[in-house]
Amino acid sequence: MNEIPVTPETAAVSTADPATTASASENTVIENTVVENAVIEGETDYLQLWAASLEEVLTQVSGAPCGVDFSLDAPSGPPIAESGDIYFLITLTGAVRGEMGVRVPRTVGLVLVQLMLREAQPAAEWTSEHHEALEELFRQVGGRAAPAIRSTWGEVQLRVESGPPPTWAVAATAWTCSSSDTPVTFRMEWQLSAALSAELKTAEARRNALSTAAVDLHLENAPVTTTGVAEARVTGARMSEAPAPQAAEADLAAKLELFKDVELDVTLRFGGRRMLLREILDLGPGAVVELDRQLQDPVDLLLDGKIIARGEVVVVEGNYGLRVVDVVAPPR
Repeated sequence: MNEIPVTPETAAVSTADPATTASASENTVIENTVVENAVIEGETDYLQLWAASLEEVLTQVSGAPCGVDFSLDAPSGPPIAESGDIYFLITLTGAVRGEMGVRVPRTVGLVLVQLMLREAQPAAEWTSEHHEALEELFRQVGGRAAPAIRSTWGEVQLRVESGPPPTWAVAATAWTCSSSDTPVTFRMEWQLSAALSAELKTAEARRNALSTAAVDLHLENAPVTTTGVAEARVTGARMSEAPAPQAAEADLAAKLELFKDVELDVTLRFGGRRMLLREILDLGPGAVVELDRQLQDPVDLLLDGKIIARGEVVVVEGNYGLRVVDVVAPPR
């Protein structure tokens, strides 16, 4: 798969060179371009993650290398949507919310099932067993993608299910195709809903802004050599002349002020437990799932998958609430 590497670089900013002012102006233009392109990068990173997960699962179930190529542009001669196509809806809730659809032509579905069952030839007709096998394949892909999504975008829950063609507005489209080293040939269309696209754009812009603010503070504290050159290690954000401490604090406060009215989802976590697949399949009405915490243990309040506070569960006008007893200090 083709990936976009992100490599930290070491940079030096001169505090005495008059050309620094002109360089700062150029960096301002570059920063604006990065923020605008972040919309595309956020969607691309998300879709590439799913393509990589599909490649890993296909390789695992088939027992042979199954390369998957990813493209935002439709390949030459893409399969036209037909009434027999199979659609899967992937719904995200939590830190990122929205829908993604996958259109699988029926002939491609037969090929993928052939890989799963390691058959010499694909079946001639589509059956309910094939549909169940293909749905299980995409559930495995979702299970493989979920940890990477959480590490990048925060705590999310995934639901994968087959159904009719999506009715929501499509904001972005991508294609996954078999690479030359794959024993079978397939093409599938992936569609992002407008809601999910907006969530990814917001998350990417927020990360860019926070990264820029962090770099400003890092440059402020960068060591100065005997030649008057401040050295700093930067991880992909813009470079600028190190400001005075008071100016840096005021600048950071102003940037953070922009985000104070942004709505964020918080989650109350009572506990967790790892379960075997057979235990999950045996669940039914009346079943009791024991969690890994005692009744008197505090529960966690999560923001973007990270613990920000702990406390006691209370009931407020019939709704669950949290009486905070401990606020988790941010890492330094």
